[in-house]
Amino acid sequence: MTIIKIDKDIITLINVFTVDPSKQQQLIDTLVETTKHVWRLQDGYVSASIHKSQDMRKVVNYVQYKGKEAFDKRLDNPEAIIRMNKVLSMAKADGHLYDVVFTDKKNNLQPSSRVDLKITVRALLLYQFRTARKPCRLQ
Repeated sequence: MTIIKIDKDIITLINVFTVDPSKQQQLIDTLVETTKHVWRLQDGYVSASIHKSQDMRKVVNYVQYKGKEAFDKRLDNPEAIIRMNKVLSMAKADGHLYDVVFTDKKNNLQPSSRVDLKITVRALLLYQFRTARKPCRLQ
């Protein structure tokens, strides 16, 4: 699962493919198959997400790796080169490496805060059980 957060150990490739609308689904299928059978099996791979534009002219591939070294090694696999040549025969690629510098979400609880909250709620319930008090309702 893709998790977008500021993490100096994760590098992100955002690749925007320009494709003929009649080939968009074929490009998506090829990217999905390449991800499942090549990228995800390589050391340093973290996650991938593929997006398609509603006008059918673009496909965006968002891929995360554990650092630049893992990213650079991905093309050491001959199968990866064959599959990427197939992708490039269907679409023009414009890819760049990125570092996450900011994220925001509506839910203010960060994952670690949710864990802390669960521990706090469990501790409260255990305390109530041990002291034989009537359980309170969480609102």
